[in-house]
Amino acid sequence: MEGQQGFAQFNLYDIFSSFFPGALFLIGVMIPYVGSGIVTTELKIGNLVVWVILAFASGQFLQTIGGYVISGSDAFETRMRQITEEEESEYETTPMDIKFVENVREDFELDANYDAWKRIYKMILAQLESTSRNRTLRLQALYLAMRGTGVAMFLLAFLYVISVMLNDADIIKLSVPELALLPMIIITVGLGGASIVRANEFSEDTVSYMVFEYRLERDDA
Repeated sequence: MEGQQGFAQFNLYDIFSSFFPGALFLIGVMIPYVGSGIVTTELKIGNLVVWVILAFASGQFLQTIGGYVISGSDAFETRMRQITEEEESEYETTPMDIKFVENVREDFELDANYDAWKRIYKMILAQLESTSRNRTLRLQALYLAMRGTGVAMFLLAFLYVISVMLNDADIIKLSVPELALLPMIIITVGLGGASIVRANEFSEDTVSYMVFEYRLERDDA
């Protein structure tokens, strides 16, 4: 039963982190060319399978790019340095934060000077994934969904600009008027910015719940 639950959570995580932004990206890429002969909208099982695979692959590609733009481990590293090095922060360091750092170092047998927080972040996520505490992982999935969506929107805006230029040069014919793409460029840029902002918020929430759930799991052990 636990194995089936873990498998379901894995699929849900993948849907949010990879399939969702990848599907949005593919749909956005298709819009200017639907009906032009370049893109087919004929619904067949084979086409659907290929589309799903491409959506997952596109999502992975978007996350790879997103990793260079914003990383979830950055928020964790910042928070941990604020705790251990007493740096100024908008977050007030609590006794639970301090205890969390002590527990992590004890559980993973880390030296007091070890501060590779990005590596520790991955270790804690891996540990929580094997427990019943999944709020942190759900927030992580939402963070990745927003990050992937943000990257997808910015890439679409760039592709729309390129499409207009190629259409003007008679290299590729659009199936929609150029004027219709202009508001789409503005919309995608706006959605991209909003998605990145939301991703940052989810990233900070992930760290907060990670501290809380790690402590709960440790107390229950």
